[in-house]
Amino acid sequence: MNKSKFLTALLLICPFAAAPAAVTSLSLGIAGDTNVFVSGNAYAPEGGQAQGSVVVGGNFSGVNYDVRLVNGTTQPGSPLPDNTSLYIGGDNTVAGNKGADAAVRANSGDIYIGGDYTKDNLVAKKGDIYNKSFDLAPTVENLVKLSSDLAKMDSVTISLDPKDVSVKVDLSQNTANGDGLKVYTIDGSKIGGLNNISFGGGTGEETIVVNVLGHSVDWGLSTNATDGKILWNFVDQASGVEGDTSAQTLNVNQMFKGTILAPAADVNQSANINGTLIAKNWNITDKNATMMDNPFTGKITLVSAPEPAGVLTMGGFLGLALFSRRRSAVRL
Repeated sequence: MNKSKFLTALLLICPFAAAPAAVTSLSLGIAGDTNVFVSGNAYAPEGGQAQGSVVVGGNFSGVNYDVRLVNGTTQPGSPLPDNTSLYIGGDNTVAGNKGADAAVRANSGDIYIGGDYTKDNLVAKKGDIYNKSFDLAPTVENLVKLSSDLAKMDSVTISLDPKDVSVKVDLSQNTANGDGLKVYTIDGSKIGGLNNISFGGGTGEETIVVNVLGHSVDWGLSTNATDGKILWNFVDQASGVEGDTSAQTLNVNQMFKGTILAPAADVNQSANINGTLIAKNWNITDKNATMMDNPFTGKITLVSAPEPAGVLTMGGFLGLALFSRRRSAVRL
């Protein structure tokens, strides 16, 4: 059989169609390959640093904010070019008049920006700067759907008493989704006085998902969960105030461990985050607040957002890979 006939047969088996994707770390799409993925704007008036790569769909206004401090394993995937350390969809400006060396500095890798910038404001120490934009909409849509789907999964509620300062959770008692996946729900409005959530009774290999409900959440607690195995899904709820149209807010006031999935939230960071941040807008309020590059490695068996129409299923991709290594143009 010649190659063209064999390729036709493969495409009949694996057509170009929207196909449901099992939710694993890869279901986060390009967001799962970055340290920070923000669909809106980023603001760092005091500076700060991210160990890994950063993607900002809107504007980035900062003062000496450093990106990719370490050469980790995570970086954005296709269609962003290899070795992309920073992507800004909008403009890059200095936040205020503080005599900054730059608004944002990439310590390694290339920078891609869709809007305006000056050479003084944007610095690529060991790479180049390219003026090019990409469409984040499909990834954002999938992340919103993923957050919604996770909130609908069978879960165990973590009950909180106003007097509690520490809560212990026995993983072995949660069998709603099998042994490998533990899904919980917690009232985000009641965790302000909580110091610690301790997970025990498991093997250490479990994936933990915690659906945090609330319109405004103040984060000041610690946990013993493995950073790459826990995902905190922040589910927006109405504030209860008539006429309130404000965005969901997450204030990270203490070291945060795990991946933050908050596609509708404004995240205010004044402490370290040891994991991936996915948010709408990102405000760094402390120059010592660091994004630590620790990607989500858990496994979730939920079938969620389909691949965008026109994108090959995995089988189809593997079939085409036999014949060509050329990367087709796709959207983020």
